[in-house]
Amino acid sequence: MATDAHTTESTDDPTWVVSVVFWLTLFLAIAIYAAIALAPKFQRYLVLQRDHTIGQWNLVSLEKQVQQLDRVATALEEDPQFAAELARSRFGAIDPAQSAISIADDLQINSAVMSVKTEVDLPWYFGLVSQFASNTWLRYGGLTVSSLLIVFGFGFLHPHYSGIVRSTLNRLGAGLARIGHRYQA
Repeated sequence: MATDAHTTESTDDPTWVVSVVFWLTLFLAIAIYAAIALAPKFQRYLVLQRDHTIGQWNLVSLEKQVQQLDRVATALEEDPQFAAELARSRFGAIDPAQSAISIADDLQINSAVMSVKTEVDLPWYFGLVSQFASNTWLRYGGLTVSSLLIVFGFGFLHPHYSGIVRSTLNRLGAGLARIGHRYQA
């Protein structure tokens, strides 16, 4: 009979609820602290990642320009007629009696720089990360909340207080049930 009373008592004992609430409180405190501690580094990382992407676009554009100029240089070295025609068209010395040679598009020398994508958007959450990284009140407030959660977790969420937690949960459940019944009618 002693074992039956012990098992009945252990299933009614809400120590597991206290343990779950304790760990959830600690995880929430850790998440708040991590958001505050890592926000400046993460903000810098996002800016560097954007700058890297812009640099990659610029590099690809420059590589395309080099390839085009290599094709033009090769054509100038190998085709004297092309070189003469290019020089005449550059200096405006075109004779109206002569026919013009059409130059392929890939051999045209354009003074305009190829279009480079220089605008890369930061992620949608960059504003939130910036707030956690730079807003002093938010940072100190978050650290205060994190430390209070830790004190609350270690100070009040002990299995010794499981009876108090159970009565609080019962009162909270009864209050929520009253509110639910009020709006069901």
